[in-house]
Amino acid sequence: MQRPTFLARCAKCGTSFSRPEQSDFAYGTLLFSTSDGRRHAEVNALEEFPSRVGRLVAEDDFWDALARLADPIHGQTLVADRPCPHCGSTHLADWAGEQTGICEVETVAFERAALLNDNELTSRIHDKLTW
Repeated sequence: MQRPTFLARCAKCGTSFSRPEQSDFAYGTLLFSTSDGRRHAEVNALEEFPSRVGRLVAEDDFWDALARLADPIHGQTLVADRPCPHCGSTHLADWAGEQTGICEVETVAFERAALLNDNELTSRIHDKLTW
């Protein structure tokens, strides 16, 4: 799917870069990125697997748990806090500035984690959140 990109600026290194943003009307969805901040994927919390995770994890840990359970994209793990693609910082000075274009955003998949039973999934969530 395509999402509009907007100008953002990193608070740590000062680099400006484009990053996709969701509409103000996006409900129950969040954009994750690869650990290097260069690719993005959208997850819908209202779908079956994220709803299952929501019943097993504390609300404060929900998005981070989903990102860590997601299938990798182009060999990279996903993160909920989208980092600067230049220095890796998650602290932005500015975001959602002027629109810079559009980019392709993948859909988050959970093929591996969805095969686990609830006990295995709970254990995996605990292990991944204590890295």
